Amino acid sequence: MLSHQVDPVTLGLLANLPAWRQRAIERIELSNALWSKREREIHVKSLDATTGQIQELQGFLDVQPEEDLATIILPITELSYVPLLDLHITVAGEPVYRVPLDEGARIQAYHIQRLASNVKESLSPKIRRKVRKKLDVDEELLDLLTSIFYFPTLQYETLWKEYRQLTWHPNSWLHWNNPTKVYLETIFGDLHEKKRLFELASGIRKYTAEYSMPDPFNAAQNPLIALPRLKEEFNDLSEIDCIRRLEKLSQLLSCAVEQQDGPARRACESLLSTYTAYGYRWMAFAKCSVPVSRPFIITVTERRSVYFGSRWSSRYKNGPVVPVTKHLSSTVWKQISFHDAETNHVSIRLSDTAVRLRGKCEPLDETGNRVKTNADIESQTFELYLRHDSSEGRPERMWIKSHLRLNRLVSLFFCLAMTVTAIATGLLIWRGLFETKGASDTRGLTAKDMSVILLPAAFVASLLLVKESSTLSVRLRRLKQGFVTIELFALLLVAFGLYLFHEVLATP
Repeated sequence: MLSHQVDPVTLGLLANLPAWRQRAIERIELSNALWSKREREIHVKSLDATTGQIQELQGFLDVQPEEDLATIILPITELSYVPLLDLHITVAGEPVYRVPLDEGARIQAYHIQRLASNVKESLSPKIRRKVRKKLDVDEELLDLLTSIFYFPTLQYETLWKEYRQLTWHPNSWLHWNNPTKVYLETIFGDLHEKKRLFELASGIRKYTAEYSMPDPFNAAQNPLIALPRLKEEFNDLSEIDCIRRLEKLSQLLSCAVEQQDGPARRACESLLSTYTAYGYRWMAFAKCSVPVSRPFIITVTERRSVYFGSRWSSRYKNGPVVPVTKHLSSTVWKQISFHDAETNHVSIRLSDTAVRLRGKCEPLDETGNRVKTNADIESQTFELYLRHDSSEGRPERMWIKSHLRLNRLVSLFFCLAMTVTAIATGLLIWRGLFETKGASDTRGLTAKDMSVILLPAAFVASLLLVKESSTLSVRLRRLKQGFVTIELFALLLVAFGLYLFHEVLATP
């Protein structure tokens, strides 16, 4: 683990994001079913104008050279633990060096230490003396927090799917085990203190339950899955060492929960919510040179995975045992930071004209409850959702639940195609099997009758099936396209069957 002390200026900036950020503007473009394009623009005040609110910054700027530049590790933005592509960061118009993830996780751990100190200072002297040791964050706990916030989810996520998620492959039906236990045993071997480890993890999960929905890949909720990372840094780490660190973390969180109803309520809530959020969100830091006496702009561009889910409980990850909504749902969940500046702006735009927003987009907090604050501006059309908010009570992180549908014209064409194909199939069966013809009461279709019924219906259905479109509209067309395909094959099967059994007359 990194042992050096974190720059206090970075911690001061991280603890007071709205103090030095004028506005944050986030633009999300849904162009296909796999990736969404996201652009974030943060307007930063001049640093020398914010020294009154950030004490660490004042001392830092006093010792800077006379030129109007300062080299600093700057908190950029929070990002989800999901696949990112084409991440690009600029500060004051210049590309910057992004701090490695383990260093960023260490800074976040020190931020938790700072929040614990804020809780301690908010308590009365009598209570402070009682809980002082519980709120102390020493080096051992900092190492554990760093592992939790750094935790890479891929290896555990793969193992979780193998043991807890059913797939089409029969191998997934043969075993059903606790993936956390298997994950730990691959690193530590046989667990001698398994009961105590899982008891501590269960208690920590309860302390964070009110600040985030359950997530099997959130190391803050289940710190056991971060222990292998800690083991990589300390080869001689034993189960007893892990238990000691987990006990310190449990005491810290339990103390914050117990003091929620007192004068330290706000500080406790900040500690608990930040700790929980850092389990599924990581802060990007960048070392850069920034102007001191004039404002500047931070830009972040990326492409991020799009996750679908019909319900909050199954959310945007592969949490459910049977991931039906992952493949069939048309509801998109997008998470954003929404209280890291004086004013936050967000827009969600659809670039595919065949897709529209259905109903109202729902802004939700981290626990899935509707955001109750009144936005300064909130507007929505079929292709754009816009929200501006500067209220103090808005959540720090917010989900936007967006229901997607095909536009009405495309949906109408599918409905007509399904109707025409079904009617054509019925006509073939009726005219071929039940209707009689001529004086001799001969049953059957003529080739001309059959072509009049079959060709238009088959043409309409096949036209919709081969129509080019984006992967986003293809996803939304999937069910309707499936029905049309089944009906088309049923129509062709009926036609070939009638011909095979001589129900189609060669002559009228």
